Amino acid sequence: MLPRGIARKIFLGYVLPLIVLLVAGLLVPVFLWGFAGRYRGEFAARKELASRVEVLMHAAEDVAKAERSFQRFKDPTFRAAQSQARYIYRTRHQEISVWFEDHPAPKLRDSWATAHAAFLVWDRKANRTETGFAPVAAAMERLNQQVIQERERYEPLYVTADIIRIVGLVLFPLGALASALSIGRSIARSITEPLEELVATVERLERREITSKDLPDAGDRDDEVGELWQALQRMAETVTEREATLEARSEALATTGRRLESVLNATNDGIALLSREGRFLMANPRFAGLFGMEPEDLLDQSFARMGPRLLSLFKAGDQEPARLRLREVLRDTEHVAEETFSLARPFPRVLRFFSAPVRTEGTLIGRIVVLRDVTRETEADRLKSEFASTVSHELRTPLTAIHGNVALLLSEKPGTLTEDQREFLTLTQISVQRLTELITEMLDLSKLESAGLQMVREPVECGPLARQLVRTMEEQARARSITLTLMAPEELPPVLGDRDRIAQVLMNLISNALKYTPTEGKVVVRLGVEQAQLVVRVSDTGIGLTSEDRTQLFAKFFRADNSTTRRVGGTGLGLVISKAIVEKLGGTIWVESTPGIGSTFAFTLPLVRESTEEERHAAALAPARVPGPRRFLLLIHDQTVVLHRLNHALSQQGMILSAAAVPAEALRRTRDLRPDALLIPPFTTAFDAFQLIRNLRADPATERTTVLLYGLRARGNTFEFRDTLALAAPERLSSALAQLTTDEPARNRPVVVVGEEAFFHTVQELWQRQRLSPLLWCKSSDELVGKVGPLCPLVIIYDTQNQDARALGSFAQPLRERHINQRIVWLFVGEFGSRTRLLVPHGAGAVPLDRAATTIQEAIVAAI
Repeated sequence: MLPRGIARKIFLGYVLPLIVLLVAGLLVPVFLWGFAGRYRGEFAARKELASRVEVLMHAAEDVAKAERSFQRFKDPTFRAAQSQARYIYRTRHQEISVWFEDHPAPKLRDSWATAHAAFLVWDRKANRTETGFAPVAAAMERLNQQVIQERERYEPLYVTADIIRIVGLVLFPLGALASALSIGRSIARSITEPLEELVATVERLERREITSKDLPDAGDRDDEVGELWQALQRMAETVTEREATLEARSEALATTGRRLESVLNATNDGIALLSREGRFLMANPRFAGLFGMEPEDLLDQSFARMGPRLLSLFKAGDQEPARLRLREVLRDTEHVAEETFSLARPFPRVLRFFSAPVRTEGTLIGRIVVLRDVTRETEADRLKSEFASTVSHELRTPLTAIHGNVALLLSEKPGTLTEDQREFLTLTQISVQRLTELITEMLDLSKLESAGLQMVREPVECGPLARQLVRTMEEQARARSITLTLMAPEELPPVLGDRDRIAQVLMNLISNALKYTPTEGKVVVRLGVEQAQLVVRVSDTGIGLTSEDRTQLFAKFFRADNSTTRRVGGTGLGLVISKAIVEKLGGTIWVESTPGIGSTFAFTLPLVRESTEEERHAAALAPARVPGPRRFLLLIHDQTVVLHRLNHALSQQGMILSAAAVPAEALRRTRDLRPDALLIPPFTTAFDAFQLIRNLRADPATERTTVLLYGLRARGNTFEFRDTLALAAPERLSSALAQLTTDEPARNRPVVVVGEEAFFHTVQELWQRQRLSPLLWCKSSDELVGKVGPLCPLVIIYDTQNQDARALGSFAQPLRERHINQRIVWLFVGEFGSRTRLLVPHGAGAVPLDRAATTIQEAIVAAI
């Protein structure tokens, strides 16, 4: 079966003719060579015959000459010469006979036979004379002439045969090759010319000189080139359609982009988009205008370059918090931040800052930053709070008078009342009480917002308090046929808080539960201890809350929209106040609810740990007060239990204390409160303690604050400051290592170095000079668990400048608990400043928590 298309054309038009030409180019020269060789052979045979005839003729003449000489001189030598000539003659005669057998030539054969017969006749005579030899010579001459003529007749054929051979061997193959090349060129052009035209058409399509409708027709070609033309036609049509679609989409996107740009330019919020590398990809005029700039001033600029310029426009007290907050936001790609800052220039403003990551199909492209001017809202809130406070105070005086007068009238001391009068006065008294409660709530809310509500921090027994409140509310519950139950252990540990405010929160929750629970319902108050906190839950079988209502439940003046709430009434401030009180007391509040089934409101309060007999004995022996002025300390720790223990122990010894659980809060309180010292633990998983120290030193407002590093370790039921810490600047590392003392039995314990390779090599060189314990290198804090494992290191040398100390905290806490009786020296290397001290210097021994006041006093004095 023949191939199709171009392959068939190549085969039939080129390969097959090429085979024919090659075969002809080989066979024709062979034929011509044979044909020419035949005539060359005939010519050579006749030439050979002429040579032999000539030799034969000369041999016959030599016989005749020898005979003549012998007859004249009678010399026997002539007989010998004659015999020799006869021998030659006979030999040539035989050769000529053989030649005539191979080459039939009748005329020449007859002449040769005649000449030979004449020679034999002469040679057999007895009297062989010279005259008798004349006929032989004449016959021989005729034979020779005939042979020469025959040779000359074949000589032109010999030349022609040579020419034919040259033509056959050279010219004909060359002609065949030329023909093959010509055919090949013709076939190639028939293939390449359409392809060249196809390429030119594609280029014209690319330059948009033609469209799919202008493409030439493929014609009657049924080969691959025709198929290519058809495919190009289809592709051009598809590309044209898609191009039109893309142009329409591009125009739609451009229109959408212009609209979005118009919206962004018209919005009153400042909006900017930062790339993953922190460069401004977009900023609307409002964003730039807030800082007195143009959008072009920000585009393609890095935040690292523009940040200091923008932050310099903030109020002095907000510059460092804003810088830290923005750095935290830019480092954490998943972080969503919302803060409020104040601008000082170019115009005083209060800005609400919002930032969130921006993703496209799951790929992070950057971060959006939104600044909203809330100056008016802030001022309105302030004026509203002041107005509410003023109005509440102004209303309370006449209401008190009205309430007293109504009570006096109801007592019937001025005179007896009729039933109608008593009913009207009772309604008036109830309305006055509700109005008084409303004013009280508004005053409390105003104080909470302005930080004017004072809290008394003291141990509070919540069990008896809850029982008293439940007994107070039982009458109201019975009036509505609601079962009110208290479920609490007989003995509960006290909490640290304000008794009146805790009672206010619990009373508000129970009152709400009774209001929104239908007749024959149940309200249960539960108290219990969970995770070192007191948890109070108030559950009811009331109307419940939807998910939308739960999200707004703790907003000011919010009330769920249903028939029950409309019938019951209220201000929508009770839960707001309760939430604020609980959070100020260090707890949290939340709600769990299912519509139609009921709700559970819960809140937590921190416990006060009771002192053990050992602690009470130690406290009795300890001095009641620290000599010298009372010191104001800011405690920082990520564990609430530790903060409470520190607060309780140090406040008992006359120190003024404040606490913070996160770095941002610690920085803010340090700037606002100006404490004498900060107590910072290096072993914490919630934040990097050394980064916090660097942030403190970088802020002019806090750079001279004394920082005391402490390692608090639990021993049974007590806490103590352990002698495990040491500090060293990088340039004093050698002397710090030299001052480390190790016991001889401890030399087999490893010395762990945490830091970059260059830091390790420096420590290794210094440590090997002392020929102490072997070194174990961890490039990062994350490698500590895997490399150290269950071992108890002798010394841990930690480079604080290039590590994240949070991972160190994850490693240190279980290590110190596991080796409670082992002494581990922690040498922290970094730039800490002269006002960073150790609460218990290396080698000072353990200091119990209840006796730490003197040590703190000494450390503060030494730092100052």
